[in-house]
Amino acid sequence: MAYLKQEEHKDFIFLTLTAPNVPADELDDEIKRYNHAFKKLMERQEVKKIVKGYARKLEITYNEERNDYHPHFHVLIAVNKSYFTNTKQYISRDRWLELWKQVTKNPLITQVDVRKVCQGENDKVYEIAKYSAKESDYLVSQEVFEVFYRALKGKRLIVYSGLFKEAMTKFKNGELEAYKEKDMTNYVYAIMYNWGDKKYLELEKRLLTDDEMKEVNGQMVNEKDIE
Repeated sequence: MAYLKQEEHKDFIFLTLTAPNVPADELDDEIKRYNHAFKKLMERQEVKKIVKGYARKLEITYNEERNDYHPHFHVLIAVNKSYFTNTKQYISRDRWLELWKQVTKNPLITQVDVRKVCQGENDKVYEIAKYSAKESDYLVSQEVFEVFYRALKGKRLIVYSGLFKEAMTKFKNGELEAYKEKDMTNYVYAIMYNWGDKKYLELEKRLLTDDEMKEVNGQMVNEKDIE
């Protein structure tokens, strides 16, 4: 994003697309409908002309009370800076909702969420980067775990397009190192955890050796854990 903002002079919007929850036996088909509908959404002329690239992530949550599942898309979209001031380009929240209802052919959809990503709002980026399912959801029971497993197996969870796809290629080739955030954390301990009883249990804690401290401290950030 730093590269696209500085070199391509783009801004970003964060779009969340949802639909009503579905039971387990409809989850896989619902994800397929989402993928088909999203493709149609991106092909709409008014959307196509403003989207310069996107990173789209599939996420699934589980409602234990109703025993149903909520697939949804988080989409980070690169747009021209003029998008927010040009009334002929700008797509309102209500219009995004109408377009999503049209491509899904689902009149029961009542909301989408769309907002500008302001400088420093990293939480929107982390919505794309985090896992597609939470342990607190899929570890409820063996049955629920198997539903998540079948629904996510073989799926492309994160999809890049346009400028995001080009930037990801540069990132993987090591061409964007200068844009990486430097991790200022001073790491002192190595800690080993094990997952059990629906929480992480500390198994081991020790001080890092001098060589280990030199290796892990002062590095560029490649990954960031999400609460």
